Amino acid sequence: MSAQSALETALRHLGASDATAVKLAAQIATDFRAEVLAEAASTPLVVRRFDCSVEPALEDENPELLVCCVAEDGRPVALLLDDEARVKLAGLLGGRTPGLDERALRLADHILNTGGEWTTGRAHRWVVEALGPKPPPIFFTRHSLQALAVHGYLTQHCEPGRVSYTPNYPTDGGR
Repeated sequence: MSAQSALETALRHLGASDATAVKLAAQIATDFRAEVLAEAASTPLVVRRFDCSVEPALEDENPELLVCCVAEDGRPVALLLDDEARVKLAGLLGGRTPGLDERALRLADHILNTGGEWTTGRAHRWVVEALGPKPPPIFFTRHSLQALAVHGYLTQHCEPGRVSYTPNYPTDGGR
């Protein structure tokens, strides 16, 4: 039973005419809905637990990390983070900026010195060769390239099904 029909039933029991009851019920429902929406807008949704995260597919045009969370009241919450939001969140959490550790900076130095167009596959082949027998997984390379682009070392080029990077050489002597 909807809120409006419940109100209509209650007003009929009070002896109001059908037309008056419907009009009054509609007004009460509208006022109540506005009040609930205003309260919901002013009350922040508090998330206390995160369950999992899902990396975006390589071919996604707008890659966003999906973080599955649970609010205090038990409601599921989906947090979608693009590359910039991920870097910002990592900085707020006090961790190093994702991808800008010593290995990523070595990758940036190599790309800037070599030039050309770089895909995740090409960059990862260099990482495997340069870092020896225990290289990081390919997602490290992908995240490093994304972070290097966010920080201005590289320029990201997105085409359907393909992402590539080129060096972003400073034009005015600085980054």
